[in-house]
Amino acid sequence: MIIITLNTVISAILGSLTIVDVAKSLIKSVYGGALLKGDLGAYWFITVLFISIIILNWMLNNLNTRKISLITIAMYSASFINQHYIASIVFPLGVNICLQAIPLMYIGYLSRNNQKFFKILSAAGMAFLLMYVLLQPESMRVDFKASQYGIPVINTLLSITWIYITFLLSNALKEIDILKFIGSASLTIMFTHQWIHFHLIALGIENLYAILIITLLLSIACHLLFKKWELSSSLLLGKSSR
Repeated sequence: MIIITLNTVISAILGSLTIVDVAKSLIKSVYGGALLKGDLGAYWFITVLFISIIILNWMLNNLNTRKISLITIAMYSASFINQHYIASIVFPLGVNICLQAIPLMYIGYLSRNNQKFFKILSAAGMAFLLMYVLLQPESMRVDFKASQYGIPVINTLLSITWIYITFLLSNALKEIDILKFIGSASLTIMFTHQWIHFHLIALGIENLYAILIITLLLSIACHLLFKKWELSSSLLLGKSSR
């Protein structure tokens, strides 16, 4: 909310927003979910992640495996009902997306202590990965923010396969210092890059490689600035700079 408010205030001071625009922006910021677009488009993820973690953590601490499995299957099924019948409804804070996110997080939780289970799911999704790369069918398009989750089971296996590939690459590259440094700033990059990206385009920069490099460098610079001071480190990074 701090970043969102600052962005709105700065835009108003620069004269690019009217009072009405500011009011609309703040209302959308509070409502969240799919209403967050443009500069703030990445911020829908924060509330979905937070709510999903809280719910899953409560279930893990209070319910047995059978009950959790049944609930997550029901959530998973409901997410596809949302996709096919009420995708146009914008839910506050993107709570409907949690219906898909929590089952995926639960699979991740189960896989954490059972690598064999993780590898079996990844292998099962490999054929679908090949199909997606070769054909790229519209029915397999995924956009969580818009409640589009693709084909039940198939896209989930495909996601798990991508996660496993990312896991293998991360392990292979984890000793490269520059990548370790960029990784430590990954969340800051995630939540600042879109704002920087759009403003670079507004300045007339069109070269994609230039936009990529400048956006990455400025996002990392933001991370270093946030980390430098105790207040910004606590508020924006959630940790002490000391």
